[in-house]
Amino acid sequence: MNKYLCLLLLVLSSGLLKAQEHEFYSITRSAKSILPPDDEERNTQAEMNTSQYPEKVDSVLNYVYRDILRVYADDTVFIKQLKIAEAAWIKYRDAELEAILPPAPPEERGSIYPLCWWEYKISLEKRHLEELMKWYEGEDEGDGCSSYKTPEEIALRRKTVRKK
Repeated sequence: MNKYLCLLLLVLSSGLLKAQEHEFYSITRSAKSILPPDDEERNTQAEMNTSQYPEKVDSVLNYVYRDILRVYADDTVFIKQLKIAEAAWIKYRDAELEAILPPAPPEERGSIYPLCWWEYKISLEKRHLEELMKWYEGEDEGDGCSSYKTPEEIALRRKTVRKK
C-alpha cells in the first residue's frame, strides 16, 4: 500500500514540478545569467540521480548570499534581519521538500526519488535566488517601501568594499 502511495505522490509531484519549473522561467534575465547552464548529458536514471547541477545551483545561491552580506556589511540592522530570513527560508525549503517527498524507506521510494528530490530543490533555490537578486543587483527606483538599493548604489557599495 505504501509503495503505491509513494508512486502516486511521485506522479503528482512530477506535474507540480513542471508547473514550478515553468514559474522559474519567468524570473529576471539577471538571475538566469548568474546560474550555470544545465548542460550535462543524462541518459540513464543513475546519471540523472548523480548530476552535479544541484550542487552548482546551491553554490551560486550561497555565493550571492555571501556577497550580499559583504556588500551590506555596514548596515548591521539589515544584515541581522537578512540572516534571520535566510535561516527561516532554509527551514521552509527543507520542510517543503519533506512535504512534497515525504521520507520513506528506499524500497518504497523507487529509483526516480533522488531525481525528483533534486529537481524540486533546484526549483525552490532558483526562486529564492530571484528574491536575493534584488539586493545583489539592486532595483530601479520607485519602490519607496523597501530597503532595496538601486543598481548604482550597489555598484558604489561594491567599489567601497573592494577598497577596504
